[in-house]
Amino acid sequence: AAAFGGGGGQMLLLRLLYSLLMRAGYSMHALYESQVWSLSPAVSGSLASYNQLLGLAVDWLLVGRLAASRGEGRLLCLCLFLATLNSLLESRHRAFLLYAGLHLPVSAVLGRITKTCLASLFSKSVPAADQALVLSVLDIGNSAINVVAPLYGGSVVGRLGVASQPLLAAAHY
Repeated sequence: AAAFGGGGGQMLLLRLLYSLLMRAGYSMHALYESQVWSLSPAVSGSLASYNQLLGLAVDWLLVGRLAASRGEGRLLCLCLFLATLNSLLESRHRAFLLYAGLHLPVSAVLGRITKTCLASLFSKSVPAADQALVLSVLDIGNSAINVVAPLYGGSVVGRLGVASQPLLAAAHY
């Protein structure tokens, strides 16, 4: 009970809510890239690998320094605001080079920083003795989210159209 009281419980709910909204918002992203940008599987795979490589570099070289200098809470809020703005701007054009050269890398960088800030704030909010229990609850919650989020994201994208995926993402930040 103490594990979920105060900041630990609030951070658990925030992480689960963020996970649900991001997974729902991006569950149809491959379909979006395929239909809106007419990407071949090879190009889509290359972009995905590029994003992962960029994320690795950000995790290794940038996140810790930024979090130490700005504070996780402030950095988290800034990243969520910038991610919303990035998604809104992406929804306003159909220029692939702008998408691949600006929106994808910005999204990857902001997403990695956001996840790290959430994880850091979460770990600080849960007493060390309760971390195994709370992490177990987080894993169970994320497993359930993996079932529900694609259903929700697919339903919304199905109603609004595949091209609405950036707006769906922006609405969920």
